[in-house]
Amino acid sequence: TEKVRGILTHALNRMFSVILAKKLASTNEKARLFEITNRELKEAKVSLERASREKIDELTSHHKALYRRLKSILDREITPMRNEITDPAGVTRLNKVLGALEPLLHGFETHKDIRKSRVLLLEDDINEQINAKMSLGGTGVEYQVCTTRDEAKEVISKEKFDIICLNDHFVDLIGAVKQHQPDTQFVFVTSEPIAEHFKTLKDHPELSTILARHPEDRGFTIKNMATTIQKLSSDDIFGMEKYLSWGTEPIDVTVTDSAQRSDVLTKLETYIDSLGIRGPLKRKAVKVAEELLMNAIYDAPTDPDGKSLYNHHDRAVAIELKPEEYAQFRYACDGNFLAISVVDRFGALDRSTILDYLARCFSESVGTSVDGKGGGGNGLYQIIQSSSLTVFNVKPKHTTEVIALLNINVQIEKISLHPSFHYFEKRS
Repeated sequence: TEKVRGILTHALNRMFSVILAKKLASTNEKARLFEITNRELKEAKVSLERASREKIDELTSHHKALYRRLKSILDREITPMRNEITDPAGVTRLNKVLGALEPLLHGFETHKDIRKSRVLLLEDDINEQINAKMSLGGTGVEYQVCTTRDEAKEVISKEKFDIICLNDHFVDLIGAVKQHQPDTQFVFVTSEPIAEHFKTLKDHPELSTILARHPEDRGFTIKNMATTIQKLSSDDIFGMEKYLSWGTEPIDVTVTDSAQRSDVLTKLETYIDSLGIRGPLKRKAVKVAEELLMNAIYDAPTDPDGKSLYNHHDRAVAIELKPEEYAQFRYACDGNFLAISVVDRFGALDRSTILDYLARCFSESVGTSVDGKGGGGNGLYQIIQSSSLTVFNVKPKHTTEVIALLNINVQIEKISLHPSFHYFEKRS
């Protein structure tokens, strides 16, 4: 019995050894094949990544070449035609072409420029710090936040920034920045009523960009901060498209005379009706449009010395603009905002003029004429008071663009509580 048990144990051990050996051999073979496959996959991945990079580089190169070619055509051929075409219909068609091309080209240039910019935010309000971080975090811009004056002083003394955004608690640091960084652009940011800061703004002309924002409209604040940095980084400040959803196409009208106002406003009302906008918001939009048209016809045109040509006339007097005095009236809606703008070729509505007008208006001097200006800024005040946001884009002695944005998704009473405006001045 003992002998049989030994034979059986030996046989079972041998059988187990054979089975185990076969299993190990099979496992080793699988491991070998897996290693080979894994190596081949890695080699294929490297090849695909190399091919992908090469293809991306090729596409990017073609992309850049295409944009450079389009920009060359736009700058050398199409844009100069603005001063050559006098027919209103031709001007309108030309502006439609420019309107289609410029967003593509500027979007490409802006994407490159913003990644090269360094931004410093001097902000001691925790909520605004969060808003700024959310706004700038997805833009690709390099930014830093300082929450105290001591921290700001130390950072400014050691590092250079292209753009510095600050509130009224940090304005006295501007002088120190200018000594070491004379090309830095400053953005004054406040959620308080702008009337509280007129003296600060007048005392610091370096604050060439002003963002007066609504304290409760967090989403709009976040979007506009990113838009502001993009505009300043690219030095491309013009265009209502920057404030609207991508793909929104404005309606463009060439303004040639005062008799045109009625027809333009009627068409605007029809457009607003088609959007389903009614009541107080519609009335405010039409009022804003009328004020913008009046400004373009009576206030904007100036002679070579900067003297107004028509604003001494009563607004009932018919004015026929010369071709070089034509303005562009535009409007669009992206489902969130109704945007209305006017662009003139004179650039006379500068920073100091706007601040002087608003200071008088907020001090209840509306309608007082100063320096021969009809209305004393009353129209400007009405535009700001009626809009969720008013944007002034100015290239002095060259171009002024006023954009009024009306939020169609909020109660109309909220808009009038805390009107916001932005001011941008093109450096070159």
